[in-house]
Order: sequence, then structure tokens, then C-alpha cells
Amino acid sequence: MIRKSNLIRLWCLGLSACLWLTANCVAQQNGSKPHANAKAKAPRLVVGIVVDQMRYDYLERFAENFGEGGFKRLLGEGTSYANCNYNYVPTETAPGHASIFTGTTPSGHGIIMNEWLDQSSIGNGKPLKGHSSVADSLYPFVGASPLFKGTKFGASPLLLESTTMADELEKATKCKAKTIGVSLKDRSAILPVSKSADAAFWFDDISGNMISSTYYPNMKAGLPAWVDSINQLHLPFVYLSEPKGWDLLLPAAKYTSLDGPADSRYEGTYGKDDVPTFPHRFVVDPHLGCPDFKTSPWGNVLVKDFAKQAIIHYQLGADKVTDFLSVSFSSTDMVAHQFGTQSREVEDTYLRLDRDLADFLNFLDQRIGKENVLVFLTADHGGALNPVFAQDEGALGGWIDPAALTQLLHSKLGDRVGQDSLLASVKGHTVYLNRALATRRGLDLDSLSHVVTAAMVGFPGIEKGYTAREMAAINAQSGPESFLKNGFNPTRSGDVAYLADYGYLQSAYSPKEPWRYQKGTSHGSHYDYDTHVPLLWWGWKTPISQNNSPVVIPDIAPTVCKALHIQQTSKCSGKPVPGL
Repeated sequence: MIRKSNLIRLWCLGLSACLWLTANCVAQQNGSKPHANAKAKAPRLVVGIVVDQMRYDYLERFAENFGEGGFKRLLGEGTSYANCNYNYVPTETAPGHASIFTGTTPSGHGIIMNEWLDQSSIGNGKPLKGHSSVADSLYPFVGASPLFKGTKFGASPLLLESTTMADELEKATKCKAKTIGVSLKDRSAILPVSKSADAAFWFDDISGNMISSTYYPNMKAGLPAWVDSINQLHLPFVYLSEPKGWDLLLPAAKYTSLDGPADSRYEGTYGKDDVPTFPHRFVVDPHLGCPDFKTSPWGNVLVKDFAKQAIIHYQLGADKVTDFLSVSFSSTDMVAHQFGTQSREVEDTYLRLDRDLADFLNFLDQRIGKENVLVFLTADHGGALNPVFAQDEGALGGWIDPAALTQLLHSKLGDRVGQDSLLASVKGHTVYLNRALATRRGLDLDSLSHVVTAAMVGFPGIEKGYTAREMAAINAQSGPESFLKNGFNPTRSGDVAYLADYGYLQSAYSPKEPWRYQKGTSHGSHYDYDTHVPLLWWGWKTPISQNNSPVVIPDIAPTVCKALHIQQTSKCSGKPVPGL
């Protein structure tokens, strides 16, 4: 454990770091404010902000306690779309980010989930091989913990099967544009700027560093000096070492969410907490890394300050060539997963994020000029109420038991313990069958899939199951079946998918995170609480208005491409939003 003297030293380092970051930003701003009053033909910088797991209703639910410079500034000085939705399932982080920046759905860009199974690995007698959306052992991490040295851990955007708006900008400018991605999560940093990016940076839990990978040619010699300088400040340990821990930003009476010991039925806890109530205390031990950091508001602070430094050091928006920056705030998602959308922790996180946004927008305005920056803000998905909380409040909700579902499907498929199984895995809302074994036994795969969908009828929490052939044949342009169609990718999706009933989440126990069992929340469905998200535009040539036209997430990329007068993305299925 860290000694008290070391904690004091870390706290002082943190204070120095904040002063250094502020002084550096001010010096850069005062030294140069390019094009602040110019009437640009194109924005000097496009900034795509993604708030992980932000439901649309948070804009209204927390509005009374928002300041004037964050969400309210975006709403009051720009164009907001009150009817923006996702149009596929499952609604998860990786497909969400991919869909925002490619202008298409998983059926086109291929990022069907955060992780999926490699069909070729099923039935070959070896352990099942999974695909994380950005994991790539050919491109090792740069700047990560020494524990990763010599391992197969790495990351790249190569599984993304469509170009992004950042890719098209690079092509249109003959690679003169600078394109950068920043987030706590690797997939949220990498996928938005895709294959031709200058760099993507994300957070390493073990070292507490912002890191990258050798996929980006300029990273092969190591992280840039300015990133190393930030990492050497050990800011995550400084933030978590704050003696007061995480306490409420405002007086308790101002919050709309309840907080008390009874919430332990719905909410997880941190290492030093007995009950999920404020103030929260964190476990800080350099030997254990920073497992709690992403699940705290300080994660958003780090991303915001790091993004500002990226703008300075890459000189984004400093010349006539449009640059591109994606900034994804992940702590909102991690806090909600742990505490639930009904929690005071989520509310406080958004009030703090509102202040972070105000600081970031003010920085953009001072450094580059609002009229020269095009900003959009949206979310990668929403989130459900904790099912136990929903039931206690008389609302619909419950838990889908994947272990019971797996046992049922084994039984219906005739699997026997100790023998090869026709059921390979139940992952997310997807069922994978052992195709190789079915072929060896001379069984028809579609018939087996129908056995699975028939078994799902009446299973608690499942609305309906669909075979791969049924999903491929769907012609619906709206409604739940169209969501399945848009989320289905024939080369990567499983053999059966199902739609969950309203308010139902999958319940799974993990020995590594025992507190998470039936605590907090998740997402993935086709219901409004998971699909309805904000879409706000601000800055360059953006009118002040609220638009109620129905738009979908894949409409964002073609809107940006049209504004920049560049080619649409390679798999674009959206169309520019009206009113811009």
C-alpha cells in the first residue's frame, strides 16, 4: 500500500500537474489563436464527442443542475435532435462507435458486438477463439505496463469493414489532415478514427498510463514525449488518492436521485465501501493498478485534459486543412454499470461531465474559435433501469439467466456431458452452434437453429428467437425485426439471435467482479431506453434550433462528410440530417 507521505507527494504532484496543464494551455492559447475571426469555407477542426451510455432523457432529468457552459451551451447555441435513435441490436460500445463514424450499421461495418466468437474455431477440438473488436496481437501496445511485454496483447482497427469520416478526410486531403482518437477504452479511441489515423490513445488499467499501439507508424519508437510527460505525473493515482474520495459535487438536496444503504440491492461498491453511499473511498495500490479509475468521474477529467493537450501538440485546427478529433467519455458507462441508471452516482457523474464539457468548449472557442470548429455530441447507446429497482418501483423488468438458457439448449439439442456439444456458446443475445460437428453428423444447421428458437419460446425474458436464415431474409424497414437485420453480419454473427423482453438484462456471475451480479445495469436491447440518445451540433455554420425530425445514428457520418465536401464512407447507409 502507498504510505501517507507518498500520498501527500502524489497529491502535490497532482496539483502541480493541474497547474502545468493549465499554464501550458494558456500559453498555447495566448501565443496563437489561428483563424479565430476568419470566415472559413470549411471548419478547421471537427470534434466528435461520444458519451458512453448516455440516455436522451438525462438532458432533461439533470438539466436543473447543469451549468450554462456545458450541455446547456450546446443546446442553446447549436442544433439539437430530440428524436435520434439507434436502428440495430445489440446496442453496445464497439458497434455504437463504429456506426457513428462509418455511417452504417453492423451489417455493413462488421463490428457486431464488443466481442464475438470466431466460427472457424468452433468444433476443432481447441478452446473457442473470440474476437475483441480491436484486439490484434500483430500490433503490440506502446506505453503499457511491462506485464504486457512479450505477450500477444495489442490493438488495431483492422476488423472494421468500412471507412470512417476520418478515413475519408485523410484521403481527400492527401493525408495532410491530422486525425486523432482519445478515450479510456481502446475500442472507443480506435474505431472512430480507423485505419488511416495519425494516432489513437486509451487508458491502461495496470500502469495507469495513456497508451497506444504499434499499428500507428509514429508509435513504433515509443509514445510522444508529451504523452510520456503526462503519464509520469501518475494522475490516476493522484485522483484516487484524494483524501475525501468521491463526494457529491452539490448539496444533497439538489439531487433528483435517492441515495442510501437500501440501494445495496441495486448498486455495487468500491473496495473500501461497505454500502454504495457517498462519499466513496478507493483502493490505491500501484501494485494493483487502477481498476477503480475508469469507474469514477476522474476518468472523464483525464480524457478531457488529454484531448486538450492532443489539440495543442498536434496543432489541430491550426491551418487551413481540416483536422479531426474523436473524444469518447467512458466513465459514464462504467459508473452506470456499477451503480445503475437510477443512482445518485450516475447523476453526479453527469453534473461533473457537464463542467468538463464547459471547460473543453471554452478551450476550443479560445484557441481555435467556435466559428471554426464543428462539434457533434452523441452516445454509443443508452441503458436500462436495474431490474430489481424496476420491480420495486412497479415497472417491468427482470433478469435473463444465461446458465439456465444454456442448460435448456443443451437438453433440446441432445448434448451429453463429456461429449461434443452441438451448442458452442450463448454470448450476449446470440447463440453459436457447433457447425463442424453438425456437418460431421450430417445434420442441417437451419433445422438445429429452429430447435433453438423453439426452445426459447416462453423462456423468461426472451421475446423471440430468430435463425440466421430468418435474419438474412428480413425485409422490414422499421420495428424490432429491422433492428435484427441491421445488426446481422453473415460472416461474423452467430446462428441464432433473440430479442429481450422490455426491462430484461442478462444476469451473469463473475468471480472477478462478484459485486456485479444483478447490480447496476447494462444495455443491448431495441427499446427506447437503449436506443434513444442525444445528438447535438455546435460551432461552424450550425443554426440555433431544435429539430424533431426522426434521425438515426448512421446519419451522422454523411452529415459531416457533406459539410466537409468529401466522399461518403465506403458502406454508408445513412443520409445527412435535415436542418443543418
